Amino acid sequence: MKEGFVLFVDEGEASKKILEELKSDGRWTENLKIIDISKSKLRGWLLLEYGSVKTPMLVTGSNVISGYEEVLSFLRKLVER
Repeated sequence: MKEGFVLFVDEGEASKKILEELKSDGRWTENLKIIDISKSKLRGWLLLEYGSVKTPMLVTGSNVISGYEEVLSFLRKLVER
């Protein structure tokens, strides 16, 4: 992965599952910043900025991907390149 990404997570099961996946494959964490919105007041900001508060949410320079399967699929495609 060459670009920098931001992954927004919370205390939900989907977020926990994606974090487990990330821990098992260190290639994904190199350019990935993880922000836990359950410990901050960012949920409202996500709604204003990205139109959703569904987590996990991956934000790239040109994409906003939310949901466990969607985020994992996007990350896997990047690693395969």
